[in-house]
Amino acid sequence: MAQLEPVYRAMESRMPQTGDPAFLADRNLDRSDAIRADLEALGGTAGVPVLPATEAYVARVLSVRDDAPAFTAHHSTRYLGDISCGQVIATMLKRHFGAGDEHVSFYDFASAGGPVPIRRAYRAALDGMPWDAADEERLVSEAKHAFQLNAGIFDALWTITQARDAA
Repeated sequence: MAQLEPVYRAMESRMPQTGDPAFLADRNLDRSDAIRADLEALGGTAGVPVLPATEAYVARVLSVRDDAPAFTAHHSTRYLGDISCGQVIATMLKRHFGAGDEHVSFYDFASAGGPVPIRRAYRAALDGMPWDAADEERLVSEAKHAFQLNAGIFDALWTITQARDAA
């Protein structure tokens, strides 16, 4: 979560633009405050550095912030992933590690209407965007890049974990 918080902060710093899909301006989806609260409940982030992979992800999000299809690729990759898979992750964290609600509020979308209605509305809005073929290609290409950047963070965390465990 400490690595994702700067990514969400970058996405949430974007100002809405004319022609944006409504979900890009939906502040109910914002996660950075919930991440910070979860991290505080877990003991804070003192001594947790922002990894180069995270910095690269943030830089990319900021570099495409004025390109709605490209920015949407990052937004949908993170938020739809959290709305979908995040529910399973929160359940597993509670079940297997004793996490309480105060540790997994990042995955709680009740105040935004709940996971299923949000997911349906988000996908319907995406399907209804009046983007041309070039816009759609940018979205798909950037979504692939977003997945690579996400994987880069997890790879970096895995490398750190393996090095720590070997020591």
